[in-house]
Amino acid sequence: MDRRFFLAMCGLGAASFGFSTSLGMAATNDGTLIWGSSMSPSLDPHAQLDNPSMFIRTNVYDSLYVYDGDEGDLTPWLIASSELSGDGFVYDFVLRDDALFHDGTQVTAADAVFSMKRVIKLGRHLKSVFGSIYDPNEVEQTGDLSFRVKLLKPYGAFPDSLTLLAIVNKKLVEENAGGDNGFTWLSGNDAGSGAYQIVEGSYRPQESLDLVRFDEHFDPGTIEKVLLRPIKDDNTRLLALIKGEIDTTTPYLSPEQMARLENSDGVEVLQSAPQRICMINMNNARAPFDNENFRKALSYSFPYGQYITRMLKGQVKANRGPIPESLLSTSWAAPNAYSYDLDKAKEHLEKARSEGVALERPLDYMSAIGFDETLTIGQLMQSEMSKLGLKVEISKVAYADFVKRVQNPETTPDFWTIWVPSYFKDPNSFLSPYQKATHGTTRGAAWYFDAETEKLIEAASETTDMAARKVKYDALSDRLLDQAPSIWIYN
Repeated sequence: MDRRFFLAMCGLGAASFGFSTSLGMAATNDGTLIWGSSMSPSLDPHAQLDNPSMFIRTNVYDSLYVYDGDEGDLTPWLIASSELSGDGFVYDFVLRDDALFHDGTQVTAADAVFSMKRVIKLGRHLKSVFGSIYDPNEVEQTGDLSFRVKLLKPYGAFPDSLTLLAIVNKKLVEENAGGDNGFTWLSGNDAGSGAYQIVEGSYRPQESLDLVRFDEHFDPGTIEKVLLRPIKDDNTRLLALIKGEIDTTTPYLSPEQMARLENSDGVEVLQSAPQRICMINMNNARAPFDNENFRKALSYSFPYGQYITRMLKGQVKANRGPIPESLLSTSWAAPNAYSYDLDKAKEHLEKARSEGVALERPLDYMSAIGFDETLTIGQLMQSEMSKLGLKVEISKVAYADFVKRVQNPETTPDFWTIWVPSYFKDPNSFLSPYQKATHGTTRGAAWYFDAETEKLIEAASETTDMAARKVKYDALSDRLLDQAPSIWIYN
């Protein structure tokens, strides 16, 4: 099993698992690897922005760049060469000439241009990443293998963002466009050039997907066949791994489950430190969560230290704000970070009441089936909030249902637990949940909007000097802590 695939599934956003570096998650004797984890509700690589979708995007499709090596170095993948204009606005790219789609046709600049336009025009989750970076009308083909992109504004992390952009087969997608730009067809079919291709007829939504190695790839995989067999329940998934019914699975496991795996014969636990923030998101568009003092009351009611030390056995690191502290400058001190303090929680709750906030109705906390920690955190919040006189009702839904619920503020739950990973290496990626462009997606389901914060995020993203960027992200972290749209727990 390749390290880059493992990191991709943890949310770093790397290349396919078709590489030679072995970390012990080897395929079975017949060359087949069974991956027992969540399945994205769509196979369209331009539709979703979450960890399950990385399985498809990094293995069935190729991107222009990938992260490579133990440190995740940005590396050209489909790109043979690139040039940036002196003003930072225009990128000229040339593609490698040995990349083939699974139907045997060459990957060309026409496919890259089509993909860059489609990811925005499709209007789904990935539009939140690219829609603020470039205008699809400013992407043009300049040769058989060359194309040009003019940015809306200079953006130092643009090549990093392209690790998320899957290149699709223009001809195939256009032939099956239907009335939705090919979304229905691509949701269950293959238009990629990646190291693995979909076995025709194997896809059953939320049940199974078979991939086979694409031997014509310029860097073919070492595993012959990969079977995705999603298992929703954590304990069932754990037992399947111990019994050898699956070969590898998600990192979303409790410390007790990790310890059980470490003590099981034939199982290897691989540990890395991906930048992924665990947080409780709140529906800022719905009362009482639209009140800042109410959100601060909840922020003071979470027992951070107890949860990290006792329940997670210290296997994670506390993170006091929306950005991993390793990405911020060493001067960032977070004087306004939250700690467990019920007296302060009660103080802000009284301020909310004085501002006319009604606190009588039960609050809906949503936990995700197959992610037991979301239920544990919900039960902990239920217990602590009862001490404040607040009633919490916990619901359980499948992840695919959660994706549907958050598409508008009326159906989005009151609050829930989510992990925000670094889909590409840039502090700005952790602030996308607080930009209007992400509203209606799992990433932006907090429905937070503040015009000044939006301007500051844009200004930070336009800054190319990393030291200067860090100072701006320090200030943004402080500002978001003051407004408390989410409760940030650990990295």
